Amino acid sequence: MNLAPEAIVLKDGVGVQKTDPVKETVTVGPVAGSVPVVDAGGILVAGFSPITPVGLLVRVEVVMTAADDTQVATTEPATLTDATFATDGSVTVSGKVV
Repeated sequence: MNLAPEAIVLKDGVGVQKTDPVKETVTVGPVAGSVPVVDAGGILVAGFSPITPVGLLVRVEVVMTAADDTQVATTEPATLTDATFATDGSVTVSGKVV
């Protein structure tokens, strides 16, 4: 499986500080001194973690960045076909993994 260029995999939910399913927002913060660049139109993908207990697969609509480099993204649901552009049947993920 190949990730779409706009997809960012937040491995083990790293970087995700908070999710709010009611407001449809995801708060992303610094990861080991860097911040994943979250852009409008991008796809955020994360597996199961304490902060993403059901995983995460969303398209970013709007991003606001705070003074501390925390980003709050307003999102909408995404699909696997949004996050991938080609597959040969294998499940090895290649692409941008944070």
